Amino acid sequence: MKRSSWAWVLIAMFLSGCLAACGGGGGGGGDGPAFRVVDLDPAAVEIGTLTDSDQKAPDGTSFDLYRVSLPQDGTLTVRLESTDFDAYLFLLQGAALSEPDLDLWDQFFLAEDDDSGGGLDAEITLDLTAGTYVIAVNSLDAAVGTYTLRTWFGPGGALQLGQVYLQYRTYEGDAGNRYQGWIQLTRGGSPVEATDVADIRLFDPLGAPLEATSGDFKPSEIFLMDCSSIPCTTSGPLFDSGFWATFPSLAAGIYDLEVDTATGQTLTAQMDYPGQLMLPVVQGSTMQAQWVGGDLTLSWEDPTAAANWSEVSRIQVALFDGAGAEVLYVRLPSTDAEVTVPGALISQAAALGDGLLTQWQVQTRAYDANNMNYARGYSARVALP
Repeated sequence: MKRSSWAWVLIAMFLSGCLAACGGGGGGGGDGPAFRVVDLDPAAVEIGTLTDSDQKAPDGTSFDLYRVSLPQDGTLTVRLESTDFDAYLFLLQGAALSEPDLDLWDQFFLAEDDDSGGGLDAEITLDLTAGTYVIAVNSLDAAVGTYTLRTWFGPGGALQLGQVYLQYRTYEGDAGNRYQGWIQLTRGGSPVEATDVADIRLFDPLGAPLEATSGDFKPSEIFLMDCSSIPCTTSGPLFDSGFWATFPSLAAGIYDLEVDTATGQTLTAQMDYPGQLMLPVVQGSTMQAQWVGGDLTLSWEDPTAAANWSEVSRIQVALFDGAGAEVLYVRLPSTDAEVTVPGALISQAAALGDGLLTQWQVQTRAYDANNMNYARGYSARVALP
């Protein structure tokens, strides 16, 4: 459950009656903050404790205040973790501390959060201008206890995890079948660089660290033609950047992922991997391509009689430039076996690469309820006419 912004106004109003009892300082204006506040570095880890003697909200919850000054515009991420209480965060403009009329604190409200940090932890990520801000550490209920407050600040924006998955990949002829992982990373919707990440750790369902047999950073730029519904829609160019890794084996279970960024932030995710699934593969010998009036028509035979065909969630056609880079994806229902790609989109996609489209491939894909792509089947790459 989230509290709305007016909840902080009630807290602030209540403070006006307890400043003296709580040991608060003098009034606003030139006298400085009227509240107990701890100055915090914009990239810090603070261990604190909410106690029954702390400042109280009308609902009986305790809270602490922290002041953070940002030297330049950027993205601030604040994370509150506790095993003793249900963490709750508020972020306000720094001017709130010097406003003697606490009824007006609502104008300084910026953000609040309950469980975005995962479990009972709270997390706020916000693009901010240079200046001073106030962090309020609070609990959703009247519980007290120890907490950890973490802050990260990046002038270029904080890194965020996009799609992450573990999957089993099946290839035509079974050559190269393997377990694979993918970690998508973005910064404000833009791609990242390999140097933005300091370390990546993956733990199996028993908590043991896993070592990849191979892996690398992969940036890409593609167009997408989505024919999941009619009419098809196009978007792009879309930027995709992240890390891939190959593993010797992956059993079914819940895997924990930790990504350390170069700025000291740790991003976490969990993946409930269902285990190895060998998806059927479209055979390259059934794939046909022809130009029709400047458009490209692609067709193939779905292996509907093959084992596990019912597990296929969708078909995805990939088109490659002369250097072998994907520059265009076509997303289709699993029942489709033909698509026509407009010539204008072909030209746009080719311009992302080396100016040519030379090969294509049909992929079968399986997704779970959380949109994790846990299995793929790959046809051979076939030359375009």
